Amino acid sequence: SLACALVGKPQVVLLDEPTTGLDIESRQKLMSNLKQYKTDTQALIMIISHHPEEVMRDVDQFYHIRKNTIQSVSTEEMNRLTLLKKITFKYSGNESLPKSVKTQKENSTVEAIAEDGDLYIKELCQSNIAFSNLSIRKLSAEEILGEVL
Repeated sequence: SLACALVGKPQVVLLDEPTTGLDIESRQKLMSNLKQYKTDTQALIMIISHHPEEVMRDVDQFYHIRKNTIQSVSTEEMNRLTLLKKITFKYSGNESLPKSVKTQKENSTVEAIAEDGDLYIKELCQSNIAFSNLSIRKLSAEEILGEVL
């Protein structure tokens, strides 16, 4: 049905959850075809998705709607945010922790979001702070949108 809708080469295309129910290969092919369509026609393509990680690599501008507010995020900023790391560890002291984008401490568990996870851990080790149970991972798109923006 998407192919039929694009036959007339519309200049504005609004797609609501176009990747729902598609396997990974089909999703990638759909996004590739939409990108090619945009290049060929200079059309404005708006994609509504509850799964931003599926579409955020392929967009020029990203809009996030939360609590009746629309926030615009450039592709460059979104790409920068996808590099953030979440560092989690146990720590019961009161010493100051390395600088991060965001730090939360609940009981003895610390969750820090850092632009450079390796540097954060290096500074943590160099500070001689006693910690345990260290883990590091990339943030999901949902975490970026919910916790960072």
